[in-house]
Amino acid sequence: MNNKLIGLYLQKKRKELGITQKELSERMGVTYQAVSRWENGDSIPDLDSLSNLADFYKISIDEILQRNKIDGEDEWPTNLKYVITFIVSIAYFLGDVLLGFFIGLSGNYKSWGYLLLLLFFIAGLFLHNIFFIISKKKKEMLMWYLITYIPFVVALLFFYLIESGVID
Repeated sequence: MNNKLIGLYLQKKRKELGITQKELSERMGVTYQAVSRWENGDSIPDLDSLSNLADFYKISIDEILQRNKIDGEDEWPTNLKYVITFIVSIAYFLGDVLLGFFIGLSGNYKSWGYLLLLLFFIAGLFLHNIFFIISKKKKEMLMWYLITYIPFVVALLFFYLIESGVID
């Protein structure tokens, strides 16, 4: 049970009726501070208040308590966050690769492969940090570790094979 989502749902229902917290509190026989705490998710109404709210809003108590989302409102920001993070991460990664490539073409470094490898590593750290920020679950973290560091290991192996002369 998520108090914040229940509170947002109660607030939405109250606003649909166009009444204030004070008006609702008077009708429910509670203080307006109690209504405010419910809507902010600091607490949930007791069983008697839940019953009164359900009757007042013409909904069931289960509908109030089992709120997982409010008309999809909580889905879009999360999806948008992932999309923006992904786009920024890919742009950063490609920028690192192109920078390493052009520095290597300029001939300022004896082996541009090592510079590119360093840039892969930096990009991997950046991606790891971004995904660490947006992910709270351990299984997701393992997936992001694999996604960010497998390209680094592949690049390391590739450049080792080039430097050792196995690949021309």
